[in-house]
Amino acid sequence: MENQRKVYQKICSEYLFNLADFHDAIKIVRNSSEGKIWLVGGMVFRTICHLIYNSPTPKADFDFIVEKILIPNLPTGWTAKTNNFGNSKISNSKIEMDLIPINNIASIKRRKLPATIENYLSGVPLTIQSIAFDLASKKLIGDVGIQSIESRTVAANNLSEADFAAKLYNKSVNDLIQKYTKALKFD
Repeated sequence: MENQRKVYQKICSEYLFNLADFHDAIKIVRNSSEGKIWLVGGMVFRTICHLIYNSPTPKADFDFIVEKILIPNLPTGWTAKTNNFGNSKISNSKIEMDLIPINNIASIKRRKLPATIENYLSGVPLTIQSIAFDLASKKLIGDVGIQSIESRTVAANNLSEADFAAKLYNKSVNDLIQKYTKALKFD
């Protein structure tokens, strides 16, 4: 698995750091937070799947987990709102990004666990989502997510969180799994 991690890490890093949109997003997240920063969510796994399996190109939608949020310092043309979980949702005409303080992650709070990236990864609904890109080290974290990409499978990672997420979309967990499987062009 370590070889796969290095391959995925390299292609993900090279792809992201060649995107002007990613540089714009990083500048904002660095000016609006303190401590560690992780890119999580679809931009990580969709980028890797796009590059390896030719699945659709991910749109510029960045989800960052940060250790501490500051008052967002936004350039002209950017707006900040609050998402359904009380976190900052920042956008312009091309890019959307969420800034999520690690101590405000719903699955961690529901499970009454310490606010760590590992506890975030263990609480995401689906296996494919259990992956993060550490901006400082440029390393991928999340064996479950890496294995999900490698095996081209999507399954429930945390069943209670998968059930919670499915209900938000008025779907079953199986429907949610099938949605991601189809979108990524997995078998």
